[in-house]
Amino acid sequence: YILALSLLIYAIYLSLKKNKNKLKKLFISVFIIFISVILTGINPYFTNARQGEHPFHPVLGEKRMTDIASHCLPEELQNKNHFYKFVFSNFSHSTYSISEYGSLKNTLKVPFDMSNKDVFSSTDMVLGGFGYLWSGILLLSLILIKFIHFKSEEEKFFFLFLLSIILLPVILTPENWWARYIPQFWLLPALILSFCFLSEQENKFDVILKETLIWLIILSIIINNIAISYQIISSLIEYKNIRVATFNEFKNHSNTINFYKADYNAEGSFFIKLKDSHIQYKLVEKKYYIEHRNNFRLVPDLLQDTIYWEKDINSKL
Repeated sequence: YILALSLLIYAIYLSLKKNKNKLKKLFISVFIIFISVILTGINPYFTNARQGEHPFHPVLGEKRMTDIASHCLPEELQNKNHFYKFVFSNFSHSTYSISEYGSLKNTLKVPFDMSNKDVFSSTDMVLGGFGYLWSGILLLSLILIKFIHFKSEEEKFFFLFLLSIILLPVILTPENWWARYIPQFWLLPALILSFCFLSEQENKFDVILKETLIWLIILSIIINNIAISYQIISSLIEYKNIRVATFNEFKNHSNTINFYKADYNAEGSFFIKLKDSHIQYKLVEKKYYIEHRNNFRLVPDLLQDTIYWEKDINSKL
């Protein structure tokens, strides 16, 4: 909403300035963003539609999950203020669970430090969610602001406008400690780098220092993204292997498979995959599950952690 409102305000500003060229570029950019959202939003938007849900399920609506963030918030961060949780998360080891480090104190790290527990621990980071080198990238980017010199008031206004688009949602989002809720925050270093490239320094020492910081940030971003990309690709391959093995077991099941959803909002894409694989299944009530608990098995963790299936006595899964 803030992004849409900001773009609208900027469009009005360009209209008043009668800057048709920039206004045209703005509309083209908005159109490209809209198409990108459609193409990259197959899951959850179109997946929700196939389930008969609205596009923003389960975040909004009658069946919304109200405690997604609070469920994942480390116990040691409970009752901490908004600002503390945000700063703590940005300067923490990248981890899904604080238990990997044993205590809150051991979770904080020196920027650019990467322990063995950091690398490839999870594809869904809760703390330090922007990547292993993010705290260092953020720190250097904030220092780099000193070297931005605006050539005009219009350029200064444009920088502050873009900065507000990035930071306002961060400030207003209650659970801004979790990277998935503030993905646009990743654009902050890019914004600062862009305006630094356009700025000219008179002092030779400032020029050397600025260029050193710029290339350190760029190198760190490249390394950070390569590590994350490798991790994601490796996890997808592992997920695919587990999914193939699990679905082959389902196909060998002699009867219609009974499934129990421990969480009503458990991801529906799993059941769409069952239909696409022509696997006959039925959802059972909690009472049935309790009565036959010994026959049920948890669907492997990389697929779902809240769905159980009733195992065939001949199954070896």
